[in-house]
Amino acid sequence: MTRWWQKNVPCMFSILFRGELPQQPGEFAFLRDRGIAITPQPPMPQAYWSTTLRHDDWGEAGLICLRDMPRLPREIIDYAWISPQEKETALQGESSLVVHYEGKNKDVLRDRKMGLRFARAVMGDDGVAVLDHLAQRVWSREMLEDELCHDADLDVEGVYALHGVTRPNEEVPYWLHTHGLGEIGGFDMTVFKPHADLLGGNGTDLLRSLAFAVVEGRVHQGTARFQVTPKGAVRFVPMPQFLANGPADLVALLKDEVEGHQQRHAVLCNPEGGFFARWFGNRLTPSRLLSSPMPDGTVINFSADASNLMARRACDTYQQFRRFHEEFAEFGFTAVVKLGYQVDGGGEDSREHLWFEVHAVEDEAIDATLLNAPYGIARLKQGDRGRHAVTLISDWVVFTPVGNITPRSFVPARILRPHREEMLRLMQEAQAAES
Repeated sequence: MTRWWQKNVPCMFSILFRGELPQQPGEFAFLRDRGIAITPQPPMPQAYWSTTLRHDDWGEAGLICLRDMPRLPREIIDYAWISPQEKETALQGESSLVVHYEGKNKDVLRDRKMGLRFARAVMGDDGVAVLDHLAQRVWSREMLEDELCHDADLDVEGVYALHGVTRPNEEVPYWLHTHGLGEIGGFDMTVFKPHADLLGGNGTDLLRSLAFAVVEGRVHQGTARFQVTPKGAVRFVPMPQFLANGPADLVALLKDEVEGHQQRHAVLCNPEGGFFARWFGNRLTPSRLLSSPMPDGTVINFSADASNLMARRACDTYQQFRRFHEEFAEFGFTAVVKLGYQVDGGGEDSREHLWFEVHAVEDEAIDATLLNAPYGIARLKQGDRGRHAVTLISDWVVFTPVGNITPRSFVPARILRPHREEMLRLMQEAQAAES
């Protein structure tokens, strides 16, 4: 059976540079020292120049200097989930080159990462940011360094972008929407009045589970009810239908913003039915689940395919987890791993994924204590401590005061490093005050 990511989706990136004058081919001779062969191509009417780049492991990409290439719209950078300093740097980009990558693996996640490797190489020391055209996602230099320091395929988060639209003098967006899911065979989603947990707290996995459901085809733009947690469901409403029948105040806010967000786009609403539906009908009301805090320990609905992809990335980034665990050891941050154990009487794919608090990490084993009570594994008990095979890992987290370091985001580590001594002093003072 073909999985959703097993397809060829050509991708394109803009590499942004300072200065209005376009770069010249001779400025990229340094790529040869990085194992990339450069072959000039015949002139094209739409381009000043173009070359083919070839790498033994990554494959082949085109590098093109287009004529009349417009400057990246400021709002794309404003909406990007990068730091304010990274936005300032990206806004300095006045000229750009395009990298076009057809892919060689017929794997959306692997090929997009290979395309990013070409884009980062072209970026060199002078580029300020990279734009993934399909996802409308801005990658800062720091984000690229985090992603490309290991060989794990991209997570699903890597092939779509979150754009948050705020009103004046407000920090939390009233409209959060994705870009990029429609370009790989699904459709994009809108969340109105998202809770802060969706933007960096316990709810981030909830958005990822919905993205997986979209690209896996488990939902469509008219799905009336999708159970995303045991106690929470959402309804997918096509954007044109929401604009025709949704709350007047939200529709009014969207009237100047919604262009380009109607085709292959759904709004996440409260599900059809429910106790009051017989009196008030099935009104189109934005999802309360996504506007509410996400309690600790909430079980989120991931498919077997999604769980396997997440586990593969967690395993492939295990060495990064070890480095973070050691780098921040003196802070005493709690680190946990999720391990998938086969349930009693089940097959190889029948696994229960359990959280363990980590005490020590080794090459092939993790010393950890089980945090939750298993449902279908009699041999394991909550509170048991033991050594567990690294091959069982399906997720990992290092909890920090500035956010969680996970296989999908190393951002908190970047935030902590420049302020290490200050943060350590504050934590020691807080611990002394508690004792």
